[in-house]
Amino acid sequence: FWDTWWFRYIIAVLLIIGLWLFFNWRTSDIVNKNKELELLVEGKIVEIRQINERLLSQEKLANLGKLITVVSHELRNPLGTIRNAFFSLNEMIAPKDQTINRVMERAERNIQRCDTIIKELLDFTRLPKLCLETVQINDLIREVIEESNIHETIEVRLKLDATHALHIDIEQIRRCLINLIDNACHAMLDEIDSNKRYRLTISSWDGSNGIFVVIEDNGPGIPLELRKKIFEPLFSTKGFGVGMGLPITKQIVELHQGRIEVDNSVGNGTAMRIFLPLFSRSKKIYNDLIGME
Repeated sequence: FWDTWWFRYIIAVLLIIGLWLFFNWRTSDIVNKNKELELLVEGKIVEIRQINERLLSQEKLANLGKLITVVSHELRNPLGTIRNAFFSLNEMIAPKDQTINRVMERAERNIQRCDTIIKELLDFTRLPKLCLETVQINDLIREVIEESNIHETIEVRLKLDATHALHIDIEQIRRCLINLIDNACHAMLDEIDSNKRYRLTISSWDGSNGIFVVIEDNGPGIPLELRKKIFEPLFSTKGFGVGMGLPITKQIVELHQGRIEVDNSVGNGTAMRIFLPLFSRSKKIYNDLIGME
């Protein structure tokens, strides 16, 4: 039996099949490991690119911060001198001279505007220290709406469903909300369409580990090519201001370990979505960045 030709034939066939299966298994294993390695390398390449981009961005912002600090200091001194000179002139001018008074008032407004721009620039270069308090975000939103000077042609809708309490710097987040509401209102009023009913909608709801707040308008929207630039310092689509409102808002939200993003469809308005984490994460990032107990 062991010496028969057909037994040897079967053994040979089985060996060939076994070798073929082993070869295929090894080949498949190598291919799979190569794919895993390629994915790992691609992931590391993306990670390295992101780190490089962050480093370049941080270096750019650091240089920008130094420039802003120097320029702001150099501008504030002559601006103060001009303000004092206008105050002295105003004291000497006859109150009945309405033409000169109007010119003086216009000059004073522009001096104040320059001062506001300098303050915005300096605010961006200084990392604010958070004063954390527990608050219901819906109460803060209602306060901001009541205090805002929203044009009568804009309908305000509130859909406030969030229930979690947040541990945040109330004044800093208030500033974020004011910036976003002002931007939404300006976008709608600048469109000038008498046949359109303008609407500002503010929504809030609970997430699994935080709260979402969305401020939405039905204005003209933001062109796609500008969406990536709106959070960059000194970028503005308005005819006034210095383009620091959204960068400062982003800075404050990220300091709370949150995030802000734009959800935009041109022609159908813009929605700015904020996510703020609950107490534990906010407290941790506060301690890490500011170094306080």
